[in-house]
Amino acid sequence: MPFSAEPAQVEDFLANITLYPQAIPQTLKELEFYQSYLREIIRSNQKEEVQIESLVISEEISKICRFDSEGLLVSLDGFLPWGIVKIFKTDENGPKVATVVCFEGEIGKGAKNKQVAQVYLDFGLAQKQKMVLDEDDLTLIPVSAEEKVVLEIKCLGNFKICQKKDLKIEVTGGAVGVVFDARGRPFQFPDFSPQGRGRVVKWRKALGII
Repeated sequence: MPFSAEPAQVEDFLANITLYPQAIPQTLKELEFYQSYLREIIRSNQKEEVQIESLVISEEISKICRFDSEGLLVSLDGFLPWGIVKIFKTDENGPKVATVVCFEGEIGKGAKNKQVAQVYLDFGLAQKQKMVLDEDDLTLIPVSAEEKVVLEIKCLGNFKICQKKDLKIEVTGGAVGVVFDARGRPFQFPDFSPQGRGRVVKWRKALGII
């Protein structure tokens, strides 16, 4: 979570949702508790991080998220997929939320200048756009579900994408866009320090969540 919480606060929250499972969060802090709770439920049913092609933001997640970007982050943090993942809302025939590029590789394992990959984005214009992805970052590129972009990805250090060092692929975006998840797999969970909370705040800001 982006804020600190005493164990007693967590226990009170868990007791309340056990007694009143249909209750709707009334404050931003309650919302954050609830979203973190759903992340842990998803993780408890996951044996390992896996490569998948699509992911659905369930109705239960959507109803306690103010924005599609919040639902996207809860689902990403819960499932921790890797590969090129299409994200949909409600079901795979529902509205497309995003395409997420999730890199495989451990942060802090020798990538030069803590960089994960170099990416060229081709929107069909005269020039391609170049960007460099840094370790432990989320990067959002606004691209609609109707808009196509060709990604040329060159992975650095120990990082891979879809088990490859280099990849060229055409994707579309969604309500949120195209997201690059350079937080590594296996994922290094934030600790309880101010630095750990700072990582969570950074990821939220990257997706426009305040």
